[in-house]
Amino acid sequence: MQTLMFLALLASTNWELANETDGIKIFTRAKDGSPVREVKAMGEIDAPADRVFKVIGDYDHYTEFMPYMRESKVISREGKITFIYGYVAPPIVSNRDYTLKMVDESVGGDSPMFKVSWTPANERGPAPRGGTVRLAINTGSWTLEPTEDGKTYATYYLYTDPGGSIPTFLVNKANRDSLPDIVKAIRKRVKDKSYDVVGSR
Repeated sequence: MQTLMFLALLASTNWELANETDGIKIFTRAKDGSPVREVKAMGEIDAPADRVFKVIGDYDHYTEFMPYMRESKVISREGKITFIYGYVAPPIVSNRDYTLKMVDESVGGDSPMFKVSWTPANERGPAPRGGTVRLAINTGSWTLEPTEDGKTYATYYLYTDPGGSIPTFLVNKANRDSLPDIVKAIRKRVKDKSYDVVGSR
């Protein structure tokens, strides 16, 4: 099934395989009107999809497991929409922050799928901090599909521009190279026993 998904992805959407590490395939593609490329990671996570989704939605605890995250908090919840604020300290460049609108697009039924997508919502968050670059472009999604053996096939999509004066080739490299670390962080976090209790986190 994963091979068919991989071939369909390449054939229908112009995604280019950039590299593969630890079973995580990284793809990039050009975006109309922008020098910054879209990126996507696809790989298996050894946990049920609902548990993985719980970890991804654990926004208030991102500082405990997400790379470079220094602050993360829920601003408000409105049904299936959650507004979150994030403050990151990436290497070399200045710190960045953003507010995002997270939308739960999960579906149930015979072919369940867990999905959350996000778009910028800086007007809903704190004012910009001094010495920090505010991200204006930051869209993406997690799509989680249960596998027959009780695991999860995850797809992580991202289109973001960190702003500032970073050369485009470095932006594209940083975006591409960051994806495996994020997937690995989720793989590690799903083993945390705090998610064992129903209704926890």
